Amino acid sequence: MKRRRFLESAAAGAALIWHRSANMNAASTPPQPRFTPCINQATTARADFPVAMDAYAIAGFRAVELWLDSVKAFLEKESVAAARRVMADHGIQPVCSCCEEDLFFPRLRDRETKWDRFKRKLELSAQLGARRFIMYSALFDNVTPDDYPAAVPRLREVGELARQFEIVVGIEFIRGAKFLGCLETTAKLLREAGHPNLGILLDTYHFYAGSSKMEDIEKLNGGEVCLVHINDVPAMPRELLEDKHRIYVGDGVIPLEKILRTLAKVYQGPLSFEAFQYQDQDPYSVARKGFEGLSRLLARVQSKQ
Repeated sequence: MKRRRFLESAAAGAALIWHRSANMNAASTPPQPRFTPCINQATTARADFPVAMDAYAIAGFRAVELWLDSVKAFLEKESVAAARRVMADHGIQPVCSCCEEDLFFPRLRDRETKWDRFKRKLELSAQLGARRFIMYSALFDNVTPDDYPAAVPRLREVGELARQFEIVVGIEFIRGAKFLGCLETTAKLLREAGHPNLGILLDTYHFYAGSSKMEDIEKLNGGEVCLVHINDVPAMPRELLEDKHRIYVGDGVIPLEKILRTLAKVYQGPLSFEAFQYQDQDPYSVARKGFEGLSRLLARVQSKQ
């Protein structure tokens, strides 16, 4: 009973922070961005599934991005229904799962095998209740200008398969990739594909460390972004930044307030904290620090709207 009262109290507190009260005078109060604090399970990938969900709930998170490789160990002994019960019992909603790579590239090797794997991942995501899925670009050589228009029908195929599972696939651009390495190129190609089950995954690390610009966000249309990965990086040359340098939100130099205030014009939804260097640390401490940093950032963003 004490645990249930704690969770109910925490959930009520989060609702007060991130959403306007129902009796608030909308005419006198400007709309506030509704960003939902979320955590990517990759951030605590070494933690057992039930332990991770408990850590997230105690920290204050009510949304999770499932890292399917981490869920797999639990599912080797338990059912999907059991996994859903664990999340529900902790008040955690699965908003996304990840991931797969490059199935939209027209000259992909072993595409049939990878396509079957992708289909199984989508099926599992739907069973777990996650209605977003992440696919990223990881091609760093052997890319030609002709590959871009040739990728459009491949993207539509990805969207069509996702439609069967009622899932939106977020395409993540990767800093330094020769194919979809920035926000501008990703947005243009997805507009060419024009599929409702495709969207942009914007990761603040790849946005900041790569060639994307703030103007690229300003050019986006509402509905084009389907999920945001949020993280920070230390003060060091951008050319030397790597995935392992991702740190807690607010502890680094990415202009996150500016990014979120601009992004709020076209996106409302989960902000999924993703950092890889904390995977072997205590998940309770990592989740707490992650939620606290994200909470402070959102409070500053909302206070300046």
